[in-house]
Amino acid sequence: MLAARDRTSDIDLRYRHVIDGYAGAPWNGHVVVIQAQERDRGPGAGWMRFAPDCESHLVPGGHVTMITRHLGELAAVVRGAIERALKVAA
Repeated sequence: MLAARDRTSDIDLRYRHVIDGYAGAPWNGHVVVIQAQERDRGPGAGWMRFAPDCESHLVPGGHVTMITRHLGELAAVVRGAIERALKVAA
């Protein structure tokens, strides 16, 4: 059994436990996963097992700073995802 070394590893272990136990159904649509670089949980952050068409992005910062100090980078990723979705829908 894995044990947490600190608060960050405790959060990571809890996240992994929740994702591993999630019994969601497969999704055939496109999924965009955006993660803070400081909390990178790998491509798709565990969601690829439900949605094989998973687009994964890392933005600078942590959970809070990605929406405060790095909002421009986050907005660019979201804007790009919306633009690509609109092109597919057209």
